[in-house]
Amino acid sequence: MLISSLQLRWPIRQPGVFLSLVLLFPPLRDELNEAQVGLLLFVLVCGAWYCHVKGWDVGAGALVGVAAAIKIFPIVALVFFGWRRRYRTVVAALATVTVLTVVGIALTGVTPLVRYFGAVLPSLRSWYGHFNNQSLVGLFTRFLAEGPFTSPWADVPWLAFALSALAVSGIAVLTLLGWTRLAREPLDPPLAFSLALLAMLLMSPITWSHYLVFAYFPLLTLVASLERTRPFSWRRFDLVLIVYVLLSVPSAIVVDPQTLDLPVVGLLAQTLASWGYEPGQRVGGLALVLSLGKVSGLLLAFGLTWSLLGPRRSPEHLPTGGASLAAKGTRQA
Repeated sequence: MLISSLQLRWPIRQPGVFLSLVLLFPPLRDELNEAQVGLLLFVLVCGAWYCHVKGWDVGAGALVGVAAAIKIFPIVALVFFGWRRRYRTVVAALATVTVLTVVGIALTGVTPLVRYFGAVLPSLRSWYGHFNNQSLVGLFTRFLAEGPFTSPWADVPWLAFALSALAVSGIAVLTLLGWTRLAREPLDPPLAFSLALLAMLLMSPITWSHYLVFAYFPLLTLVASLERTRPFSWRRFDLVLIVYVLLSVPSAIVVDPQTLDLPVVGLLAQTLASWGYEPGQRVGGLALVLSLGKVSGLLLAFGLTWSLLGPRRSPEHLPTGGASLAAKGTRQA
């Protein structure tokens, strides 16, 4: 679906390499190992994008609504559809969330909903600093606020909050500025939607590593964009590869305390202890640097996507979705 809508050539020419990179992507492994729903959410959001390209506004909204009813954060995608003035998509998504919520209350009662908003969501604050949280909030909380999972470099929670708020606001402003640039140039909706997904991952209070399956879309969009750039930019292609590698870096090396007597594991634990690592689930000192990998990958992908939004494109150079939507926008104007 994505390959056809983005008119990608490389996966067709080298399917073995492409499938290997897709299947060996660590966030996908984390998703399958933990039996999470991130892959389902990604498929729903990609389906919404495909419906958007085809002009099926209600279908796009319904798919986003189903995803948001499962996990709330995909509802951020509605900002993109609102910016595109696809108001039927926004209304359909909100209506779908409402209907599914009402059905859930009818089947299970209001108690689970009250418990979720009253107990589960507030309790997530203690997880902000977990080394597996790849959001900007998680980044600053790990380094600047004491928590159950990390030993920070400095315990300054107010600074962690201030920097998190500043960084999240900066990503939001840059996203809107990027979309504003597109409003003045030939449209490139795939890149604009990629920017929305990356902003969603960076701005969410908690972005577990398995949520990074959403990075498939920006990575494929970047490759598709570079395929159509003349002359081909090997420097930018190298940056895309670096993004893939950074998103594949483990968030931390955690050793089970029960295995510390084993020769190799014990030596590893002693080495990590010199970096500030504590056996179990707690990470600190230089060991925190490892947790920068995935966040850095998201930030680099965001910056690279943002840099590609601009006047270098004309409708004939856009993927199918971009060209068709650009043509529609020209006719409407």
